Amino acid sequence: MTNILAILNLLILIALSYWMAIDISKYIGIIVTILGAISSLYFFIFRQHKMMLMKSIKSINDLIIKNNEKFIDSMLHDLDEPKGKVELEKDRKKVSLYLTFIKVEIDNFPCGGPITSVFKTSSFVKNIKKNLNKYYSEYHESITFDTVIENPSMIIDPKRKDLLIDDAIHSSKRISSELEKQLKIHF
Repeated sequence: MTNILAILNLLILIALSYWMAIDISKYIGIIVTILGAISSLYFFIFRQHKMMLMKSIKSINDLIIKNNEKFIDSMLHDLDEPKGKVELEKDRKKVSLYLTFIKVEIDNFPCGGPITSVFKTSSFVKNIKKNLNKYYSEYHESITFDTVIENPSMIIDPKRKDLLIDDAIHSSKRISSELEKQLKIHF
């Protein structure tokens, strides 16, 4: 990327000197300084953008991991014991809270910065947002629909519990892989 910018800077200098028919040696110091500052600013902004994206992806992935842990815990509680019912209720509340946090983070993705505001309307970013919302809907449904999160008195056989847990984990992996696609965009 730096080689391309260096060549671009050189081509701009040659074009300016040819077009204006000026003695380039008088202005080369100023022009190189300006172009160097612009390219350095570009790399700084680009690096900041990537760091913000990685922070946002890490935040969403951490919330998904915590949510999956609480969901698995809620599916494994023994409801015949009073302590199991109390723990289930705590886990249900945490799962609902984590689902809300995940949805907010996904709605705000990709997060801020000047580069994001420019490319937010691109078809690639819109496609990622659409897929994220679709995968979140599937994830939300796999965690809440026909589970103890939706109905705490529900009795689920062990094989069905394993299938529900596997489905939730698979759905969360799809969200994570879609988030990581955002890092592959080259500006």
